[in-house]
Amino acid sequence: MIDSRSLPICWELVGNSEKMQPITITRAAPHCWGKFGFDKVAEQVKEKLALIPTNRLRRIAAHGYAKRFNSETAKNPERSANIYLRKTIERVTEIVDRSPLTIRELNSKKARKDKAKQITTICQQMGIVEFDESTTLEDAEQLVFASYIAMHDFTMSQGVTPPYQATFNAAKSKRVNGTWERCDTNLLADRLERGIRRMQCDKWWLRKLNRLRDTTLEHLNITMGLVKKGVSPYASKDAVQEFRHSKKSQREWVESMQLESKDGETIDLKHVFDHSISNPEIRRIEMIVRIRGYKEWAEEKGMACMFYTVTAPSKYHANSDKYNNASPRETQEYLVKQWSKVRAELSKAKIGVFGLRIVEPHADATPHWHMVLFMKPSDEATVTNTLRRYALQHDGDEDGAAKNRFDATPEDKSKGDAVSYIIKYISKNINGAHMGDMFDDETGLPIEPENGIVMNVAAWASRWRIRQFQFIGGAPVGIWREFRRVPKESVEKLSEIAKEIFEAADNSRFAEFIELLGGALGEQSRPVELAKEENGANAYGEPKQRTIGIASRGFTYVTRVTQWLLKRSDSDSPWSTGNNCNTPANDWQIGHGEKVNPIHLIPPEHRKAVMRGATYQEDDEINQTVTHYWVRGGNLMQESMSYATHS
Repeated sequence: MIDSRSLPICWELVGNSEKMQPITITRAAPHCWGKFGFDKVAEQVKEKLALIPTNRLRRIAAHGYAKRFNSETAKNPERSANIYLRKTIERVTEIVDRSPLTIRELNSKKARKDKAKQITTICQQMGIVEFDESTTLEDAEQLVFASYIAMHDFTMSQGVTPPYQATFNAAKSKRVNGTWERCDTNLLADRLERGIRRMQCDKWWLRKLNRLRDTTLEHLNITMGLVKKGVSPYASKDAVQEFRHSKKSQREWVESMQLESKDGETIDLKHVFDHSISNPEIRRIEMIVRIRGYKEWAEEKGMACMFYTVTAPSKYHANSDKYNNASPRETQEYLVKQWSKVRAELSKAKIGVFGLRIVEPHADATPHWHMVLFMKPSDEATVTNTLRRYALQHDGDEDGAAKNRFDATPEDKSKGDAVSYIIKYISKNINGAHMGDMFDDETGLPIEPENGIVMNVAAWASRWRIRQFQFIGGAPVGIWREFRRVPKESVEKLSEIAKEIFEAADNSRFAEFIELLGGALGEQSRPVELAKEENGANAYGEPKQRTIGIASRGFTYVTRVTQWLLKRSDSDSPWSTGNNCNTPANDWQIGHGEKVNPIHLIPPEHRKAVMRGATYQEDDEINQTVTHYWVRGGNLMQESMSYATHS
């Protein structure tokens, strides 16, 4: 007589075994037989598990269900398992439905490439317009606006923010001296045309779809409880593994590249990387120098210092029973919106603050803010009350809100100043340097440089594209870095005020640097600015600028005299996205038996534009024909018309 029966609901590889092992649920006799519905239960569970996008997440959900179903201590194990699976599938389905990517596209890079090409073709078709010699400039502008609006709405439907959306939304007439002035429609059309070029580029779409894939899968890990203390804090194991691999690939690429000047001088890119702000240790030190300068300048002006911590309502936290399935990105957007309300209110009251904001995650990946702000002592109460009001504006009466969602602490120099307070957050969120004997407040784990908790936090910031550090007020760091590039033997060429600024920057005196540039609250105009020059345009027609030096009172001091080209260490040709592909050096030279690529019929300088949706026209005066070339569905199309009869 059989006492029980087990049925598989999922399969997995265990250890080094090459055979798939079942994840089973078990019922005792006689309820384990089909007539009692046990087989039907197993099939229904399989159907629900199939709604989870990846095999790994599916197996984890199956283990969670089987653990509850097979429990010997639960009062009603089958009911507990069903509730777990129902809630899990509801949250997973909500996230999957929000994403424009299908389950296949989430798991296949090739499928995302195909989708990017399909979407690009749709946008290119939306951009096809008809016009003739009678078309005026205003008509052409309206055609651009109509094409952009159509592509804008389509892009939004794909879960992607359209390029130049803010520019388009801000374009409106202005009232000047009692009369309405129309916005510059010509300038607006030029900018929107660049956005159209982006939306007609498959590479742009592929980048967007890959980003959606990353955030969707990470969101699924969070909602299934795989990002938390004891499992994988801050970021999922998948995200950390992918981030570690990308860092390794980046390091190998940097080590394989060189910079070459027009004079033939070469330098390893790794040397430049190690001695620039790209080096995490140099970045950490610069931030500490800057915040120390903020503190010293504030002390000289007799200002107060406050430490604030702001956390989102419990419904944004994945470990809360009230969790509304929000992603870390959505939570960050909520905090940014609340901060913008604070800034607007303080601005109306003519209250200035400056300092540093650091965003870091809770163990469940929910972001929260740490801020050190400086202000006039008379403004401290207003600033604190305003921050508290907006921090608790939503669900401010929930249990623990007053204690856990907002904290304001004045500086106590007997316990440490602003720099000592904020330095641990800077180090933890960059490289964990000099924190070997310290432990993470969230997880209790040691903070190890370039590994462990630090790697997880970096993976979290990278996956969700969240800016971790934001200096508020103060002086522009770009000018600071540019002055530190000035050779000491060339200082005499600077103006008097520029010489003083150089001395402050060269000796890491950031407080003096702030004062010389007009103060931390921008009370005075800056005596120097970055000097920039036009540097061509990118593939979408957007103008590029390069910093060349420092501008001071009509005089420009050039700090970047030498221009460098990037190339591989084992190659004499400059590296670019063009020659990094497998394209013949002279694509017009076709060997015997080789197939000609139709795009080579178009001059090289026009190919990129045609590939992005433009139409190329070629006149044949001998045969008196006009031929148009364009790309449709990834194929080069052409149409010839004769004008001989009209001559």
